[in-house]
Amino acid sequence: MLLRKRIGAFTLAETLVALVLMLIIVGLAASILTIASENIQLIKENELGYQEMEQLEFLLTLDMNTYETIRRTDSVIYFSNPIDSIQYRFKNNVIENKTWIIRNNDTLAHLKLHFYTYHKAEESNVAIDAIKIESILTNDFIFNYRKEDLKTKLLSNGF
Repeated sequence: MLLRKRIGAFTLAETLVALVLMLIIVGLAASILTIASENIQLIKENELGYQEMEQLEFLLTLDMNTYETIRRTDSVIYFSNPIDSIQYRFKNNVIENKTWIIRNNDTLAHLKLHFYTYHKAEESNVAIDAIKIESILTNDFIFNYRKEDLKTKLLSNGF
């Protein structure tokens, strides 16, 4: 009588079950990887928005307290003193409802702007006392105001 030796191997059904389980695990890993990469991209964009706001706040605070005269027209803020001057230009994008701020030649951020004035000159040339800038990316805002020193108060009153 012939004895058949059985070879130890997996059956077709066992192999197909293992293949299906492997496909499910690979599919889940791919979807988790996609979600993680999207979240990393959002974190990078958010961090960039905060960095832009910090840079703008620093420069605006420096300029508002360095220059004696601050005037605004429709799309430009002029900071000036007898030695130097600087300007902030605003470019509106109606489609995206954003405003780009350009300080000399540097583009800083896309924001919403609000101006506050105490003194009024002519309508086309308004003195600015405070600016509120809202970031569209980070839902954060900067409120920057001019710190008036005694010299500025005396000069504005004619002394």
